[in-house]
Amino acid sequence: MDIEQLLTRHGFPPEIKARLLADGIRDLFPPQAAAIEQGVLEGKNTLLSIPTAAGKTLIAELCMIRALINHQGHCLYIVPLKALAAEEYETFRQRYAALGIKVGLATGDSEAANNVYSGYHILIATAEKVDTFLRARAQWLLQNLKVVVLDEIHLINDPERGPALEIITARIRQLSPATQILALSATAQNAGQLADWLAAGLVASDWRPIPLREGVLHERRITFPGDQEQALLVGRGSPDDLNAVITDTLRDQGQALVFVNSRRSAQTVSRQIGAGVAATLNAAERAQLDQLADAVLSTETETTRTCRQLAEVIRQGTAFHHAGLRPRQRRLVEDHFKSRLIRVICSTPTLAAGVNLPARRAI
Repeated sequence: MDIEQLLTRHGFPPEIKARLLADGIRDLFPPQAAAIEQGVLEGKNTLLSIPTAAGKTLIAELCMIRALINHQGHCLYIVPLKALAAEEYETFRQRYAALGIKVGLATGDSEAANNVYSGYHILIATAEKVDTFLRARAQWLLQNLKVVVLDEIHLINDPERGPALEIITARIRQLSPATQILALSATAQNAGQLADWLAAGLVASDWRPIPLREGVLHERRITFPGDQEQALLVGRGSPDDLNAVITDTLRDQGQALVFVNSRRSAQTVSRQIGAGVAATLNAAERAQLDQLADAVLSTETETTRTCRQLAEVIRQGTAFHHAGLRPRQRRLVEDHFKSRLIRVICSTPTLAAGVNLPARRAI
């Protein structure tokens, strides 16, 4: 489906079309086209259960922009994590701020008075922050609320974040029944039940723009279940499987994410792989990493042990990422992984909930 024809048909102004085309968006993916055909741009509640990178966020953007064009009001984009909120905020702000669309960010780190947020056309917020607004009876939140996007809706089953997400969803539906609900997930196992609960149409697909292969690494080999293919890793001289698969990834000009179950493990593993990653760097990259490490150290008036350890591994081309880092430190790590300066991130699940990073392999 041609994006320019779609935008023209639904009355999007020329500046919006130009902005999306300038970002290289030309055609819709099959799941996106299915959502359009089901009436998502006509205000119908919709649950998109489609893989990562298949275009859920673009559909959410089109729904919000469409609502803002046709009506006076605002939209709410709810995410589970501060890191994801910050990422979406930067994306939307860079794309739409110059067009007069005010984009705001509300997380636990926000210190502005609640009424300040009422001036934004699109407010990106964590579920906990929205819960705070609702408990404070913030009338501006629900007044003229046109679209609510529930990103990573499957986390409604999470024992920590799920209750807040469920409560605010139920309250918004109760207090503002005319508001369009758009729920997004790449991993919802009970998408049909969630769609029924939201009174929403379901768009479910396993189509993805880049094939995903899942394998098991053992003794320098990745075995892919379902076929007989085995890939012998090149990591000769590597002390263990992890270093071997990372070496193989870097030699193929890729990047890697390594997920672990604790903050301490994230920091430890980033040090363990540092020497191997550093061996792939050239002099210019080392100089840039030194500057980045200095920038990380400057994020605190008095550097902590964690900050110093982060700077140390960054000089080798790796980094760790967890909730113990300050927001600016996490942002520096994410941005410089996207720019390919940082080659490997070792992380707790703080990066597993929708933050978009260009990793060749996740381990």
